Amino acid sequence: MSIEFQIAYACPHQMIREPATLASDGRTLQTTQTCAGGVKVYMNGIEIPPEGLHTNAKLRSRSAGPFRVYPDARTFGITFEGVTKEIELDVGVFKSEKIAHEISKMFGGLAVTSEKGFLHFEDNLNIGKASKIQLHGSALETLGFDKQRAAYGKEIAPSWGMGLRQGYTTVSYPRFFYRPKQGNNVRFEVTYFTEAHRCRRCMATRVENDLKVDEEGLLNMIKDEDVLYQSCLKALLTNLGSNLEHQWYGSRIQQMIGRKAKGDAVTLITGEIRRVLDTQMSLQETQSKYQNVTLKERIYKVVSVKVQQHRTERTVFMCEIVVQNYSGVPVSLSIVYTAPGAYGLVRKDGAVVNSLGDF
Repeated sequence: MSIEFQIAYACPHQMIREPATLASDGRTLQTTQTCAGGVKVYMNGIEIPPEGLHTNAKLRSRSAGPFRVYPDARTFGITFEGVTKEIELDVGVFKSEKIAHEISKMFGGLAVTSEKGFLHFEDNLNIGKASKIQLHGSALETLGFDKQRAAYGKEIAPSWGMGLRQGYTTVSYPRFFYRPKQGNNVRFEVTYFTEAHRCRRCMATRVENDLKVDEEGLLNMIKDEDVLYQSCLKALLTNLGSNLEHQWYGSRIQQMIGRKAKGDAVTLITGEIRRVLDTQMSLQETQSKYQNVTLKERIYKVVSVKVQQHRTERTVFMCEIVVQNYSGVPVSLSIVYTAPGAYGLVRKDGAVVNSLGDF
């Protein structure tokens, strides 16, 4: 039984972390292609949600507990969400956990915790400019807040949505609602799906040729009929002589297109397809002498070859090929040859099950 790397997939038309720059308006991120959906925006490697990227207010004491509370320095006050509250701490020496527990009762949306003896304050209700924590009172120095008495949330990046390019009705880009303060001094990246005829991954062929790995990090492999599909396409789409180690492998079809015809192009291409498939059958015959070639991956016969020239584009030829394996299953291959390239689609019961391209 033969196994091979799977080298062709249906293209998802997704651009991943494509670098983008701000347009002259300072708001629109320019991508190479229009964004059709699935848009994600990144700034310096951090994803920016549509509502924007903001931080909340956080405070940390500069010294760790236990803390000694003196009779003349026991007032501790907090201004949070526009409301000011004060408490009187008990006099004595207390662990930071005890102090945090007492202060946390003042506001429900303000998290007060102790981590390794340090007091931490964090706004759990607001983000950005709306987030604000202010401390006051005679106990600030005792608890380690005499140097920093306030904290404010920040806006890292503004919110964004999708906007149409001026003068177009279908070309859209991600656009900030107002100018990011960083401008182009940061690295913007965009992940998005685009339209098939604009895709740079497959060059509008809908076929992506690459190696991929599965969830376990292993390269995807194929066997049985999938090997038959791929071996036929590789032989038909490879230019004869391009493989320096096996210059007999491949077809002359690409060289036939666009050159001065010495005969009927359809007849010449049909004959070349049959020659290549006959060579593939002979290759499998030799291969079967040295290893097990399953009935599903081996060509039994070429059922039909139908070649049509495009009515208006004279350098485009559509080829419909049906081969039958030794299991008696017919397999259809659809190949489009054109100048300067070609791509193929493998169909089974009318559905595309595999594809291979060369553009």
